[in-house]
Amino acid sequence: MLSKPIYSITPFSLLDYPNKSACILWYVGCNMRCLYCYNPEIVLGKGNKTFSETISFLKSRQGLLDSVVFSGGECLSHKNIVQQIREVKEMGFLVKIDTNGSNTTVLKQLINEKLIDYVALDFKATNENFIKIKIRFVSAI
Repeated sequence: MLSKPIYSITPFSLLDYPNKSACILWYVGCNMRCLYCYNPEIVLGKGNKTFSETISFLKSRQGLLDSVVFSGGECLSHKNIVQQIREVKEMGFLVKIDTNGSNTTVLKQLINEKLIDYVALDFKATNENFIKIKIRFVSAI
């Protein structure tokens, strides 16, 4: 049986990649259980689409969409995500990642291999640790 890592696809968005048309791939699962999660059905749900089904959809959108957004849940927690992103990038799409930043190894690999064009990083932390992250982030800019 083929793995179905994708919960659903939003076929068109003008909001999720600045100044670009996009579709969104919603990956199931997440390594965090945030009480305020706005996608619990995706985080706790089951996948409905294989990646090969998703590639068929993307082939039909070449020349029509500028970009593909990998989101979720936490898309970077999937074992084949680097290869999947590589395949989408080779199709000529810009690639955006929505991530909680917990899988720094994969994120660094994607950046080093120039496989992503945009990262939306949603830091997760307790209140006291969030302040520390915010201070470090602001001082780094």
